[in-house]
Amino acid sequence: MKTLNDFSQIKAANFWVNVSLVSFLLLSACTKITKIIEQQSNIPVPSPTELYYQKYFVQHKDKLDPIEGIWTENVVATLYENNKVVTRETEAERATWVIIKKGKEYVILNRYGEQNKFIASFKSGQKEGTYIYTCFYKQTKENIKAEAIMIQNNLIEMEYDAPESVLKENYQEYLNVDSNQIDQNDEKKNIVLHWQFNWLKILPLNKG
Repeated sequence: MKTLNDFSQIKAANFWVNVSLVSFLLLSACTKITKIIEQQSNIPVPSPTELYYQKYFVQHKDKLDPIEGIWTENVVATLYENNKVVTRETEAERATWVIIKKGKEYVILNRYGEQNKFIASFKSGQKEGTYIYTCFYKQTKENIKAEAIMIQNNLIEMEYDAPESVLKENYQEYLNVDSNQIDQNDEKKNIVLHWQFNWLKILPLNKG
């Protein structure tokens, strides 16, 4: 015959079983919610500034220059060591850019309407459909200049070598870290990162 103490022990055991079950269910639910949030975070959500420019470009479509609008950037990055290909990587939809006219320039802004790390713009070239791209890196004081070609008003193509700071930040293992450790007979490394860009217009879509 079970005593009162036995029933107390059974009740206590059931209590901790229920606590463990509830904890497990809560943990499972939190895990599922976390996964959903992580999945949703990979979906690009237009910023308020981007929504503003979307509305602006649609409303003023007939008054815009062909290069003005919202563009998505794709790039092929090729790393060369002494003119030999080391790596080649393709990155689609790497960034979203807003191009809007300001004076004689076409200012390039990020999707938040800012120029954080660099100041970039296009200027009209001598030939129709060509532009001069310039970019000034604020922190390192480096300058980039390249010719850009616009095709059918919906595609921009340009290419240039990445600045030294990008190499040091992302490809340090390919650079000579300490010149004192290099054998005099070794050929000095010439490392170049070449970028080939194409920007596709998202809005507004113009007829070529």
